[in-house]
Amino acid sequence: MVQEKKEDLKGLITDEGALFIIAKELGVEVRDDEDSDMMEISDAISINQVTSGMKSVAVVGRIKYINKIRTFTSKKDGSEGQVGSFVIQDATGDIQVVLWNEKVQFMKREEFVINELVQVVNASCKQSDYDQKLEISVGTYGGIQLQPDDVSVGDYPSVCETADGLSTVDQVKQEADKEVVSFKGKIVQVDDLRKVTTRNGEETSLLSFMVGDGTGIIKVAIWGERAEENESVIKQGESLALHDVRTKHDGSDDPFDRGG
Repeated sequence: MVQEKKEDLKGLITDEGALFIIAKELGVEVRDDEDSDMMEISDAISINQVTSGMKSVAVVGRIKYINKIRTFTSKKDGSEGQVGSFVIQDATGDIQVVLWNEKVQFMKREEFVINELVQVVNASCKQSDYDQKLEISVGTYGGIQLQPDDVSVGDYPSVCETADGLSTVDQVKQEADKEVVSFKGKIVQVDDLRKVTTRNGEETSLLSFMVGDGTGIIKVAIWGERAEENESVIKQGESLALHDVRTKHDGSDDPFDRGG
């Protein structure tokens, strides 16, 4: 049964996780040793129903954004690990999914591409430490499945994207509250590199410029060391592609994108 359950989830779950899910399906109550809270296996819910603190979250959506896999060093024991994340969407909204260590291998599959349908099971939800937005974390007991068999594909609208997978400026503006975006355009204006003081009283460098395409114009800002490193390459009239940049509003009508 364990092997069958692992095959159902395309191998993206441990033996321990498979045993956990099987036990719950058989009505056997199991506790998570990490926090001693009772975990429940749930049916899939829509993304707009996900709230912070939820456990055993099950959601289905299409892959909208794919972030780079990063290597980190554990502060606890100095060991190296990996973390990867991507954003999925359904008809009600979108949310970031975070994978740790061995689960990151899922993102290296050839079929893991923009617009592919993915199912996440037995995950937990919390607010991101970075920007307080909701994110789903797939831990030891969690599982992931591409192209789930028991899902109605028509219920999940395709991700709107350009042919090369990059959004247009207009799409970025329409989705300014999203976690990360990737888009391309031409630099139409560049401001001088300058020093600014943050709300924390720290001084940092800021390089801002305008990027446009046939659909609109948007402001981009690069902070800190990256601003200084990129000053010589950010030139008016140059074309560029921006990947995995975060968005926020700067108080105007347009979203304010920042890299770094």
